[in-house]
Amino acid sequence: MVIISDESAVRNPELFHLVFNAARDAIEKIKGIDLTKQYSIPTHFNWVYVNYEKNGLPDFHESILFNGEKDFSAFISSGNNCRIKIEELDSYVALGNYGITNIEFKRAVLPNRENTQYTKDKEDTQNRIYKIITWGLANSIVERYMHVFSDQEFSCKFCQFLYVPLEQKIYQQELQIEIIVPIILLDFELNEFQLTESDRVIKMTNELQIGRAQTKYAGDDGINKGALSGCTHALVLSNWKYKNDNYWSTPKVINSPDIMDRVERFFASIRMVRNVETGYAQIIQCAVDWAREYVVNIPELSFEFIRAYPQSLQKRSLSDRTRPVITKTEIEEISKIYSLLMRDEHTSLTIAVKRINACYMRNSDEDSIIDATIAMEALFGDDDNQEMTHKLALRMAALSSLDPKGERSALEVFKDTKMIYKFRSKVVHGRKGKDVEKVRFITQPTGKIRAVEVALANLRQAIRVFAEHPQFLDPETIDKTLLIPPTINQFMKKEA
Repeated sequence: MVIISDESAVRNPELFHLVFNAARDAIEKIKGIDLTKQYSIPTHFNWVYVNYEKNGLPDFHESILFNGEKDFSAFISSGNNCRIKIEELDSYVALGNYGITNIEFKRAVLPNRENTQYTKDKEDTQNRIYKIITWGLANSIVERYMHVFSDQEFSCKFCQFLYVPLEQKIYQQELQIEIIVPIILLDFELNEFQLTESDRVIKMTNELQIGRAQTKYAGDDGINKGALSGCTHALVLSNWKYKNDNYWSTPKVINSPDIMDRVERFFASIRMVRNVETGYAQIIQCAVDWAREYVVNIPELSFEFIRAYPQSLQKRSLSDRTRPVITKTEIEEISKIYSLLMRDEHTSLTIAVKRINACYMRNSDEDSIIDATIAMEALFGDDDNQEMTHKLALRMAALSSLDPKGERSALEVFKDTKMIYKFRSKVVHGRKGKDVEKVRFITQPTGKIRAVEVALANLRQAIRVFAEHPQFLDPETIDKTLLIPPTINQFMKKEA
């Protein structure tokens, strides 16, 4: 009789007892064979390995046939690839029988199925599913143990350590996850830094890189291999949960406004500090203290894909690209701006962030300038549409005077904004050819600069100033504090 070291940690002691017996028997069989002999253990089909390029970026490549990592979980199974059939081990037979007879287990795996009427064939299929799940518990433990802990004794206490996370997926109605968003191309001077209490940036471990490589990149929403693999660091959002509807349910976050807003604000924060090409292609959900199955030594991950990066990064490989390094000083500034952008009370910031990020995704200046000016109007506009362009230019110019690193005078910013709106006007009114080309660029001391680039530079400056002086997110405060002379301002206060 198995004695569980910590009864409270195991929800179903009977199931644990059966899983332990089966896993122990499988491990004894495996340790009795020569593992160095070719084909002694099945291999994971289409396993993806990770190499690292000269610029530090990982590269994903599939293994050739039968050359993947050893698949210990398939050593004892009912499949064609197994070495020992389930029926040959009494412990596996007993474990499978439990799966088809225990009502609580069946309800936990497939809720609301107990009253469903089945034909004999469908009932056999359902029972087969329950058996596969129970066998999978033992096989997952065998897989993780052989890959990571084979030098340790396989005791009851050790089995419990591996079993409890698997049991959580069966019985727990709500599960905790971390959201991991790999950052394309960029390098960071720090391997890890905290943005907020729950959000941070990390350098991804090799295990995490191998885990996310198993996404089988080909054909994922038109995302190219280079953009998917070319990441060393990632944004991590902690303390999120998802509803565990059934054994096969996986978390989905792309349709979650709360999560995706955080992601967008983070990438906007980077762009406000450094004008760099970056973005993301993959949203990873990483299990916290639970797992549906163990595979080699990689964490429990699920994936979603989204093409949120510039066209310039849509390549088979980014190995030839120079990687911008975000310095410690810039990291501190990014953290400050991220904190500003996370302030929910300013809807203007939410609009501006979406439009600024959209600018970097566009393929033409004509599209980008619309996004840039909408961002300007969100930050500096008001309900009075009279002379909007003039007021907006004045406010942007006045705010720029507070930037100690500013390279353009307030007057120059004012003139630049006027020119930006000339380009926008030509675009929205459908002008083409020379009529548009003559306002596409703005003359500056360094030469002619695209109006879109000037607009983004001014927006980045504005956001940086807002991070230091958030009171100016109210355009009226800019008017009263920075534009109206002190004597008139005092007179207005007396009149009020």
